[in-house]
Amino acid sequence: MPRASVKKTVSARKAALVFGTFCAVVILGVSAYVSVSKAPRSELRTQFITFGGKRFQVAVADTNKARAKGLGDYESLANDEGMLFVFERPGKHCFWMKDVEFPIGIFWLDEERRVVKSIDSLSPDTYPELFCPEEPVNYVLEIAGGQAQNLQKPLKLEL
Repeated sequence: MPRASVKKTVSARKAALVFGTFCAVVILGVSAYVSVSKAPRSELRTQFITFGGKRFQVAVADTNKARAKGLGDYESLANDEGMLFVFERPGKHCFWMKDVEFPIGIFWLDEERRVVKSIDSLSPDTYPELFCPEEPVNYVLEIAGGQAQNLQKPLKLEL
């Protein structure tokens, strides 16, 4: 085989190897980005709700373990996100700001899903103070703080 042909073959192989390596790196990078960006913020199931005429995607805390953890692993909440605490029985369920690093709005709701108590913007600095409703509730909704003025009244949770 002539020398020029051998050089072209070697060059073509090197170019193919470089191109193949580049493609593999790009594919791995895109795959890693997609898996991280679509990873759930929480291991809890999520669902969409309507509250005050606004749609929210909420993580549902309906076990003792999930309710105890709450928003403790979250760095923040978007204005269309929240956490819905669901209790088996009505009670005067109290909340605190343990491990929560950002202001939140808290809404206590009765079995008819009507608000019986709310705090628009609760600061993390209030920990270890407890916040409790005066009446028994079945649900508690936590959203990013300061949104109450943007919600339509009367406030009612629609699942």
